[in-house]
Amino acid sequence: MLQARSHSSDGAPLHIQPVGGGALTLFAAALCLIVVLVLTFGQHTKKERVQGSLQPRNGVAQVVPVEPAVLQRLRVQEGQRVQAGEVLAELRQERFTDGGSAPGQIESSLQGQRERIADQSQGQAQALRAQLDALNQRVLRHQQDAQSLQTDIALQQEQIASVRKVLDQMAPLLEERIVSQLQYEQQRQALLDHTARLQGLQRQSGLARSDLAQARQEQSRLQAEHRVSQASLERDRLSLQRESVQQRSQQLTWLKAPVSGTVTGLQAGVGQTVAAGAPVLSIVPDDSPLEAVLHVPSTAMGFIRAGQVVRIAYDAFP
Repeated sequence: MLQARSHSSDGAPLHIQPVGGGALTLFAAALCLIVVLVLTFGQHTKKERVQGSLQPRNGVAQVVPVEPAVLQRLRVQEGQRVQAGEVLAELRQERFTDGGSAPGQIESSLQGQRERIADQSQGQAQALRAQLDALNQRVLRHQQDAQSLQTDIALQQEQIASVRKVLDQMAPLLEERIVSQLQYEQQRQALLDHTARLQGLQRQSGLARSDLAQARQEQSRLQAEHRVSQASLERDRLSLQRESVQQRSQQLTWLKAPVSGTVTGLQAGVGQTVAAGAPVLSIVPDDSPLEAVLHVPSTAMGFIRAGQVVRIAYDAFP
């Protein structure tokens, strides 16, 4: 007891028993049995990571412009289904000269011509109104003159009738020498004077009616000439409008869907310049399901079996 306490710094003594030979033999036999079973009944599976892509079975229809242009309007969006022939996008061709944009210069020239035609039409309308106002004044004056002359003619006719009546009454008195020949001649001369005055008034009335008819004809002529002139200006305006439409149609290009399917792969935005032959978007046909195309190396070809499960991981694009 005292001796053990004197060596307490070394710790308590340990008594280790060695593993028995039977246990080691049993463990070795079990390990050998497991190895034999694995080699006899086990299967080896090899994993191979390969690259590939998802592709439509019948391909993808790409929509490309023939000439370089600016994407002005996009009528579809990613994932939208379209029909064959449907308009997908509008492109605008830009051509430049030393003076700047050629379409802009042409449109500016056409706009200037349209403004000149509008000014000419307005000027002709103002001139017509002024001429018609003057003719209306002439017509009104001739109408008043004709009415005044007609009144004078009526009064003159009454005077002639009165003088002729007096002259008819003086004829028997002249035979009976009640009135003198001089008085009778004076009355007859008065009848002749009134008759001459009546004829003068009738001539003036005829001239007034003629002037009135001429003024009205002038009104009709001016209005007809104005209509012809306006029709000519309208033809010029329509010609400029047609030329402007043709110019815009030459600048604009429509991209249409070649097949029915789903829009995918939008590669351009509104306002961007698209090169000739560069795809703006793609269309996956309706009868073209997606297939995974995998590039398997030759070293792994022997491990591929029909119906084998393949795990696919792909990027989360539309």
